[in-house]
Amino acid sequence: MKDGSSAIRLTFIAVKTVIHFVFLLGTVLTFLRVGCTRSLAADDRPVPTARSGMGCEFILETTEAGQWPILRLLHVMACQILVCHGRFPGRPPLSEFDRIPLKCAIDGNDSKLRSIMLTPSSHGTELRLESGTFDFLQLIGITDDEVLYAKENGGTKLLGLLEAARGVR
Repeated sequence: MKDGSSAIRLTFIAVKTVIHFVFLLGTVLTFLRVGCTRSLAADDRPVPTARSGMGCEFILETTEAGQWPILRLLHVMACQILVCHGRFPGRPPLSEFDRIPLKCAIDGNDSKLRSIMLTPSSHGTELRLESGTFDFLQLIGITDDEVLYAKENGGTKLLGLLEAARGVR
C-alpha cells in the first residue's frame, strides 16, 4: 500500500474440491491450499479425535505473485495423496522437515531454490475440526547446499540457521 498501511486481501481459487486461499498482508503473499483435511472416500464418517483426512494443510509464503506458488502447493499435495494411498509402500505421510527435490527451480525460472522442506508453521500447530485434527505445514524453498546441510545436521538446525539469517524469532 502506498500509505504504508497494512491491508488484507483474500482471494479464493477453486480447483475441483481443492481451494486455494491467497492472503496479502503488507508485502507477503500467503498461499494456503485446503483439501487434504477432507477425506477422499465418500463413506468416511468424521471422528473428532482422529486425524482429519490426510492430517495436514500446506502453506507457502512469498513476496512474489504468480502461478508458481499454487503449482508448488499442488505438487506437494499430489505427493501427499500418493503416499497416503500406498503408492510408496512403507513411506509415512509427509511431515515436518521432509525434503522434496524439485529437480528444477522452485519458480520455474532461475531460482537457486531447487527443493522444498516442510517445516512447522508459524500459523499454529495442531488444529481441530469437527472431522478431526490437522496440522499446518509450511513449505520453504531450499538450495542444493541447504539440502546437504539438512541431511548431515537435520532440518531443525537448518531452519534455525535460515531464521537467524532472516532475523526471525
